[in-house]
Amino acid sequence: YMGAENLMTLAEVLIDSATDGVWPSEVLIRQFARAIEEPPPAERRLVSSWLASVEGPKAEAGGHLVELYRWLLKHPRPPLAMDLREIRDQAQDNARRCELIRDRIDRETASREDRDWLELYLRDRAQARALVDAGRARKEGAAA
Repeated sequence: YMGAENLMTLAEVLIDSATDGVWPSEVLIRQFARAIEEPPPAERRLVSSWLASVEGPKAEAGGHLVELYRWLLKHPRPPLAMDLREIRDQAQDNARRCELIRDRIDRETASREDRDWLELYLRDRAQARALVDAGRARKEGAAA
C-alpha cells in the first residue's frame, strides 16, 4: 500500500536497524511502516472485516456507521458495549452538527471550518459504506 518514496524510506530504516546482520521482527517492520504511512482503511483487516460483517449494516441502519468506522481506525480491537454507547452518543452529536452545518450552508453563513468538517464526515461515510457494500457483495456472490 505504500508509495514508492515511503517504501524507500522504510527500506533505509530497516537496513539501518539490521545491526549485526539481525533483521527486525515482522511486528517491528509493520510498526515502522505504519509510522511512515498509515495503510488505507480497506487494508486494515479489523476495519474492513468488521464493517463487511453483520456489524456494518447494523451500524448503518442505526445511524452510527461513520462513528464506528472512525472508532475502528483509532483502536486495534473490536468495540465493547461501553464503546458502542460512546459511538452512538457521538453519532447523535455528529447528526446534529451535520444538520446545523447544512442549515448554515443553505443560509450562506457556513465557515470554512464547517465546510471542511462536513466534507471529511461525508468522505468517511462514503469509505465506510464502500466497505459495507463490499461485504454485501461478497455475501451475495457466495450465496449465488
